[in-house]
Amino acid sequence: MHQEFVDIEYKSLIPKFLQRRREEIKVLTDACVNQDVKALKCLGHRLKGSGRNYGFLYLGDLGEEIEVLADRRAFDDIFKAIHMLESYLENVEITYIEVPDEEA
Repeated sequence: MHQEFVDIEYKSLIPKFLQRRREEIKVLTDACVNQDVKALKCLGHRLKGSGRNYGFLYLGDLGEEIEVLADRRAFDDIFKAIHMLESYLENVEITYIEVPDEEA
């Protein structure tokens, strides 16, 4: 199980955010089956950025891994990463925290 600490300001957005990531599992799987490197890199990059921006660091790491593996055309490893992503999304434990505003 993965514990993630997410800014409480995002709390209302998180259910839809996670649902979209679950929906991307099929898109990722289809891209991997079709060996669509461009789509895999794009999806991996999006997971990396959005995951980290919302505080889901492991999601961001998996996105980065998919992006790198797509460059290597390591489709078997991408399938493993997709399975890890699916498991993560089913089991992630979220703790909402107050993040202090940054002062300029």
